[in-house]
Amino acid sequence: MMITLNIDAEPVAKGRARSTRGGVHYTPEKTREFEAMIKRHALASGCAPIDGPLFLMVSFYSSVPKSWSKKRRDEALASGGICKTSRPDLDNLVKAVQDGLNGVLWNDDAQIVDIRARKRYAEKSSIHIVVGPASVDYTGVCC
Repeated sequence: MMITLNIDAEPVAKGRARSTRGGVHYTPEKTREFEAMIKRHALASGCAPIDGPLFLMVSFYSSVPKSWSKKRRDEALASGGICKTSRPDLDNLVKAVQDGLNGVLWNDDAQIVDIRARKRYAEKSSIHIVVGPASVDYTGVCC
């Protein structure tokens, strides 16, 4: 069983835990809201958590900066063109998605044994997620 989610939203990286002077730790609001939005989309899919080792593929698409020239914009949108090398970091984007899907598409993100992730430019921002059993060959599956 393979689950695919396509979410039209700006990717948000997992924010560093903050703490108050009293020593109370909390997750930044922007991160909490993003994880909640990811969770809502997953719950709307109606899928139950998958057991066993899992494969996770996530593609994060950010819109091309408006300040870029048409030539640079076209190059960024072309397959294999300019990749998004600016912040946020890819691993922090993936962690936010993992935490948002915890308990929804899987019971614990420790089940994820294989990850493929990428950042690219696109016409509009979005996140594409594919989750499935790690035993399946995902060659050719693209999100």
